[in-house]
Amino acid sequence: MDKYENIVQSLRQQIAHSAYGPGDRLPTIPQLCDTYGVSKITVKRAMDELELQGLVTRRRGSGTYVTGLPQGMDGSGGVTGKLRGFTAEREARGERADTLVREFEVAPAEAGIARDLSLQPGELCYHIERTLYADGIPVQDQTLHIPLQVVPNLLRRHAEGSIYKYVEEELGLRIASAHRRVIAIRPNEDAAERLQIDTNDAILKIFQTTYLDDGRPCEKSVSLHVPNYEYFSVSTR
Repeated sequence: MDKYENIVQSLRQQIAHSAYGPGDRLPTIPQLCDTYGVSKITVKRAMDELELQGLVTRRRGSGTYVTGLPQGMDGSGGVTGKLRGFTAEREARGERADTLVREFEVAPAEAGIARDLSLQPGELCYHIERTLYADGIPVQDQTLHIPLQVVPNLLRRHAEGSIYKYVEEELGLRIASAHRRVIAIRPNEDAAERLQIDTNDAILKIFQTTYLDDGRPCEKSVSLHVPNYEYFSVSTR
């Protein structure tokens, strides 16, 4: 893990456990340099990442302030009702959730995935491709990367159900927040066929990094959502 990532994880933990609350000003860059024994460039990179995640905002001439807890994270580090996996969302609507796992393997993380998951290039990740159904209708196509060292002993049967349930109930970890980027695209032929839509349909493509309450990234996902899909937990931050 790079030095700036250690700072990001440390400050995320402090915000999650109310050491810094909404509106609080973080220590100055020189103070953070002294605390973590790093350069100003490293601290500024950490602040850039925290701002990208929607955790802080910068005010010229004033400092860096906590904007509030990220979606899904409460003061205790637990999970709020806003951040739920697909299975929980569909069951809350009285629908049946099913999953078709097309690919499940363990492989070394590529550079970009390793960066997003705070891993070293080449560290092992689960690579999962699956299609999600609501009442038998395909509504979402997913590609997941999950770090082996954070979520051990994940099996194909877990991917066929709720991975979040496995993480929280069987591993005893707490999923706390997610950072998302949403764009509109048109699907390629393979995705359109799996989702039973037309290649001219406009759909949502959502890039998501999910975090535990201790600040560790536990999942990187890219998902395609069919037109008119009601996505209940999009964060606008």
